[in-house]
Parts: sequence; C-alpha cells; structure tokens
Amino acid sequence: MSDIVIDADIMRSAGKTEHPHSSNARKVLEAIRDAGHRMVQCAPLKVEHDIHHSRYSSLWRTNMISRKQWIRWEYTQDAELRVTLIAALPEEATGQQKAVLKDAHLLEAAAATGKRIVSRDSTARNLFRCACPNLGHHRNIQWGDLTSVPANVIQWVKDGCVERDDFKLCPPPLKAVKKTARERS
Repeated sequence: MSDIVIDADIMRSAGKTEHPHSSNARKVLEAIRDAGHRMVQCAPLKVEHDIHHSRYSSLWRTNMISRKQWIRWEYTQDAELRVTLIAALPEEATGQQKAVLKDAHLLEAAAATGKRIVSRDSTARNLFRCACPNLGHHRNIQWGDLTSVPANVIQWVKDGCVERDDFKLCPPPLKAVKKTARERS
C-alpha cells in the first residue's frame, strides 16, 4: 500500500465517458482504490480537489474517505524547495516560475508521505525536472504521468507503485555503453 498524491487534473478528468482522458483518469482512481492505496489530502490539495472535480471523482473521494483510504498531511511549505525550483528556471521565465510555485505542494506532500504522485500534467513535471541536480530527497519521487503511456501508470498503481527508474521525477543518467574495438572503427 502506498500513499499517493493525486493532482487535481486527475480529479477533473475522471468521469464515466470513454474519452481517453476521462477513462484513464477513472481507471487510475479505481486502481488506487482497489489496490488499497491511500490518497494524500492536505489543505492546498483539498482546495484544488474541491474546485476541480467531476461528479465521478467527488463520489470516489467520498468512498475513499469512508474506506479510510486517505491520509491527512498537515501542510508545511518547503521554502528551500521553492527557492531551488525557481533558481533552476531562467529569470525572465515568470510564467514558468508561477506554474512551478502553483504546483510545488505536489512535491511537498509527496516528499512528506509516500513519495508517489499521479498526474496528467507533464508540463509541471518537466519544469520540476529542470531543478533535478539540486533537488536532494525530492529526486526519487515517483511520478505516474497519464499523458505518456496511461496503461503503464495504471498497471504501476495496480502492482503497488513499486519504485521504477522510468517513473522517478529525476531519472538516473543513462549509462554510457562501452564500444568494442570493432564498433569504434
């Protein structure tokens, strides 16, 4: 069982339609519930979920609370993380800086709980990755991104959200492959 931070874009997208965004968000929420994982709730996430939810995700969240598959985390802003994230972006990139600060609570909540995030926001993830060399313990947060290969994320959740290099916020560098003498010539 893992504690998972669920981005508001998942809560907004999940529904009963067969549109890929809707059905994949619904399937990942069902997988979280059925695998016995817990959703992480903190003040900023609750506000986002209350504003950006579908009828389906609202009922799902109520069900998770009744099953005691949720954890409340007392929100603590990590000033050092926020400075690191901003420093990694160009000074003139104010739009990107605002986006990073808007979603920094995802990393803060994940780092304090199960180190797992499920999202449909590859832009935020990529902006966070700009700071990878300086992120410290946030580097190993697992980020299930439904925009890339949704079936892999859904299966990852079903399999227990085990740590995978391809889901790390900051994946390890690719190892250089030594070429044989024949390949070099």
